[in-house]
Amino acid sequence: MSQETQGPWRVRMADSGLRVLITRLFIIAASNASLYLAYPWLMDWYHRAWARRLLIDGRGVRYTGTRMGLVGLWTKVWLLSVITAYAVLVDTRA
Repeated sequence: MSQETQGPWRVRMADSGLRVLITRLFIIAASNASLYLAYPWLMDWYHRAWARRLLIDGRGVRYTGTRMGLVGLWTKVWLLSVITAYAVLVDTRA
């Protein structure tokens, strides 16, 4: 068996500075304007843009998530939160 010596990973950060601030403020504003209904789509957009700018050891990272996958996950979390809140409220009234 031969041992291959590889150098340490070099990571170029995808987010920094003013660009991140502007992007996150846009996501917050758009989410509030849509009553958070557009949140899954905005997060998908953000993660795709973030992954495009990330390099690990000189190689690009690819985001393979889908918008509908995020919508499904977001819907499940929202529904379970509503059920939990309802169960807590009904349980405290009794």
